[in-house]
Amino acid sequence: MGVESQASAWSTLTGRALPQDPGRPARWERVTDACEPGKISELFGAAPGDREVRRRLRLTLDPYVRLAGREVWTEWKARAAELSRPSLPILCGIVDPAEREREWQQRLSAEGALGPVWADVFAVRDEAARRAGADDHPTLAAATHPEPPAGISSAFEREALEPLDRQIARAARERVARALQEIPDAGEPGSWGALWSLADHRDRFDERRTASTLDALHRGLGLARRPGRLEVARGTGWWSTPFDLLEGGAGLALGRCPGPGGLRRSLQAFGIARRGAFLEAVRGLSGLSGLDPALRTATGVVTRRLIQNQSFLEWAGIPADEGLLADLRFEESLAPRLRWAYLQLGWMPPAASGDTGEAQRIRTRATAREASPRRVEGRPEGDVEDARHLVGEALGALYEERLLRRHGSRWFLDREAGRTLEAIWDAESELCEAADVSRELDLGRIDFAPILDRFRP
Repeated sequence: MGVESQASAWSTLTGRALPQDPGRPARWERVTDACEPGKISELFGAAPGDREVRRRLRLTLDPYVRLAGREVWTEWKARAAELSRPSLPILCGIVDPAEREREWQQRLSAEGALGPVWADVFAVRDEAARRAGADDHPTLAAATHPEPPAGISSAFEREALEPLDRQIARAARERVARALQEIPDAGEPGSWGALWSLADHRDRFDERRTASTLDALHRGLGLARRPGRLEVARGTGWWSTPFDLLEGGAGLALGRCPGPGGLRRSLQAFGIARRGAFLEAVRGLSGLSGLDPALRTATGVVTRRLIQNQSFLEWAGIPADEGLLADLRFEESLAPRLRWAYLQLGWMPPAASGDTGEAQRIRTRATAREASPRRVEGRPEGDVEDARHLVGEALGALYEERLLRRHGSRWFLDREAGRTLEAIWDAESELCEAADVSRELDLGRIDFAPILDRFRP
């Protein structure tokens, strides 16, 4: 997402406009000047063997595709906005079944209206890719990757998915058995949503404390006085949303999801946004542009996994019994598996993305949760870029291991740990791809062994 679209999304979520940056039009013009089919085609042909070319293609590919179909993207944004509001009855299951049913039907209607627009988006993306010399958009997007997405998927399936399939299935059954009675029965609208949002634990953490908790974390790591402005505002969305390319800094729109589930996602968004603030302050806009998406994901993994840290839970004042700890472990174990599922779904055409057939098999294997048979979405849930997010999950586990070894389980209150994070971010900006960063920082080869070790239910 470019500067322009991030600024627009920030205003929509928070109701707060950003101050005008006189340098923005010139920066945007430099990017859009490179968004011509001939220039994209030249990068596409050279990308497989050249890191700097891949970075330039990552920088220009998204605006190129969006400029190729402005009207389609505008309609998609309008339709998608109807799905962005918090769906409390569905996600929390805290009202009567009749009201929950009405809410569910409204959401299904909004998703149905979005389906045809998604088909138009796919057509526009593929046509733009063909003008640049690629067979389709997934092929063009894959040229920005250091490794083939199919290889990443196969390696994850072999090394980390299949070995845990049975444990995940057993943990899913146990999760349902542990859930409090307020969670709707399996198959009723909102049952799984209530589980993955940890709605049955929502009373353990008041979401109104999220801002002060993140502020204390910011200061504990010593990052509040370090380079980079981080704008934090109350948002209207269900989950907290990071913005790392705002004008003159970065932003965090806080979500409304209650409990440890909401805090977990807020921690992830905080890490991503704070990394963005630092890199923009130290390196300028170019310090963030065109970087391997795995790097952005990795920092989010580090801060998200604080919710697994008992020292953090005690510090944040979250009462943690064995039931909550087991539920947190289970939801975290699904994170990389969902990345894998989104990668599989990202290769499918829109007509095959509903909850039937192969798409249903993929979702069920990833989470051991069957989607409601009444829900058939006419849109994909992933993209080939999810291969990089999957690598980012593994890299994030390596980052976390370094922080724990150097600074202990309470690293989140250690200013030196904040400097360790800044050193990682600085290396990311310089080297721009995950494998090079891992090698330079002596973290070892990125594979999925850490996933198998650290993401067990």
